[in-house]
Amino acid sequence: WFTAGGLPFPNCARAAWRALLDHDSTHTYSFGALLGLQNVLMAQGRFDELRSLLDSTPGLDPGLRGDLYILAAVAGAPVTDVATSRANTLRTMLASDTTFRPVRLWFLGIWEAFQGNAGATDSLITWIRRPTSGFAVEPEAVRVRALLAASLSARVALVRGDSTEALRLLTALHATGSSADLRWTPYESLGAEHLMLAKLLMAGHAPEQALRVARFLDAATPIPYVMYL
Repeated sequence: WFTAGGLPFPNCARAAWRALLDHDSTHTYSFGALLGLQNVLMAQGRFDELRSLLDSTPGLDPGLRGDLYILAAVAGAPVTDVATSRANTLRTMLASDTTFRPVRLWFLGIWEAFQGNAGATDSLITWIRRPTSGFAVEPEAVRVRALLAASLSARVALVRGDSTEALRLLTALHATGSSADLRWTPYESLGAEHLMLAKLLMAGHAPEQALRVARFLDAATPIPYVMYL
């Protein structure tokens, strides 16, 4: 894999993802290569290249581009200008669209929590859980909504300074998606949540447990884990 456990060869991984992105004439692997390259650039702190990647990739949906900027900003990249603009757009869309996709609500929710807006994040959790909001009620949709709401609930507890509740929620939070979901999808693989839990455990003087949780991020997959290394 380009991103072997712990990213021991980041320059090789970066070059490999770039080559795949640039030369995939069938566009079979282009989006996966984009995510892989984004994560390596994040891990290496190559933030100017990250901006260039997201701004110049042909065919990338503008909404998805904005969501990836939010994800990067929350993970520590200095791209809050673009992330703020995207969050404002999402708020405007939410005000007029009662069938807003739960995943988009999650991206807005992690931004609101990152900004310390517990009340706004709570409102988004309620919206995600609302059975009459126009979201599908199939088992898979219910599973995803539950996962997204749980992720945001843990972040709200942290924003409010309730480390005990955050620890409880993060400990109870487990990935529920398929192997393909976990390999590529940030909200499915819970990389940020693993990192939050490890930090709480370390702060609570449980270093062995913290290390055990943090070791998840050294796995070769899920691909999104790389940005947190």
